Amino acid sequence: MTAMHGTSIALLTTPHSAVLTTPPLQAHADKQSNDFFVFGESYGGHYVPSATYKIFTRNQALQPGEVSINLKGLGIGNGLTEPLVQYQYYGQMAYNYSIEKLGHPVLPLSTYQEMQSELPSCTAQIAACQNDTSQCAGAMQFCDSVLVEPYEQTGLSPYDFRKTCDYPPL
Repeated sequence: MTAMHGTSIALLTTPHSAVLTTPPLQAHADKQSNDFFVFGESYGGHYVPSATYKIFTRNQALQPGEVSINLKGLGIGNGLTEPLVQYQYYGQMAYNYSIEKLGHPVLPLSTYQEMQSELPSCTAQIAACQNDTSQCAGAMQFCDSVLVEPYEQTGLSPYDFRKTCDYPPL
């Protein structure tokens, strides 16, 4: 749904679709020229680009009388944009990269090895999700449990392993 917030319009996305309507713009002609940005975080890394593209292509194909959305950009914070690639590096970041940057790993070798041993199952489930979206929730839950949670249990920030996590679990 879209919602009017003061002088801006918020585009809300759901796991199944980006819902875009223009009645708020039609009802508030004075807002039509406002800059419009689409923002998201985490799994929004999937939906923000799609929603932005939908707005962009819709603006290109407007019919007379339809309202253009003044799209100016998008932003993604800590986005999960390519899970098949990203999940492969959680263990390496927590073990190898921390050795390189801190001089020691942030989790035991046995935990790193267990994470790496679960990687083929994780990536297979993510690959299955690409063709059958009913598989996605289970894939994400499994991958998080075997690749993200071991790192979270260290109590370190997922954004900077030199620091403790101020707001667990992140």
